[in-house]
Amino acid sequence: MRIVIDMQGAQSASRFRGIGRYTLSLVQAMVRLRGDHEVLLALNGLYTDTIEPLRAAFMNLLPPENIRVWDALGPVGAHDYRNDARRKASEIVREAFLSALEPDVVLV
Repeated sequence: MRIVIDMQGAQSASRFRGIGRYTLSLVQAMVRLRGDHEVLLALNGLYTDTIEPLRAAFMNLLPPENIRVWDALGPVGAHDYRNDARRKASEIVREAFLSALEPDVVLV
């Protein structure tokens, strides 16, 4: 089974507390226990400062090619209506990226 995991929970502002830490711990445990299942991690390229630390966190758990980065059209913050079109386009890009990975299941 091919399992794709969206890692944005570990990339947000809360990556050092709460949901960010829980996401990282849960996914590391899942990867350790994956057995014959293939696990791919999907990282949001807008969070540039989180990509290398996450790669390092999985260095001994996953091959580097199993960590994939997709690029959104930023900025996309919902607080500014001028971002609406970019946010909608980025949602489509993300869906296409995940679909192209041909997952059996996606964990968000």
